[in-house]
Amino acid sequence: MKPVHGLLMAFLLVGVWILMDHLRAPRVHLETVRSMPAVRQVAPAAAPPVSPVSTASIRPVVVGKINLNTASLQDLIELPRVGEKLAQRILDHRPYHSLQDLDAVKGIGEKMLHALEPLVTF
Repeated sequence: MKPVHGLLMAFLLVGVWILMDHLRAPRVHLETVRSMPAVRQVAPAAAPPVSPVSTASIRPVVVGKINLNTASLQDLIELPRVGEKLAQRILDHRPYHSLQDLDAVKGIGEKMLHALEPLVTF
């Protein structure tokens, strides 16, 4: 027997073994799923206890809403997805009265407006 024939025979045996294993796997039937008990809603777990470590030195990136008409360049840069150039364009297009006014700034699209909406005020 040539070595190639032995290799082909090994592949054939592995293929048959995989097919047989697949055929033996249990199947989930619609009737089985319907007869299963309904899943109960579990109450959320209580909040973990607060760590005694002091976090006074940690400053959050954005606290509350940022007023686009009075914010500094650095305040605008701290907004998500806003870099230095975009922050400068936001400053250049002041004053703003609504999100539609902010939409006129180059680089701000629908997704950006959606991300900024809960973080800004006018």
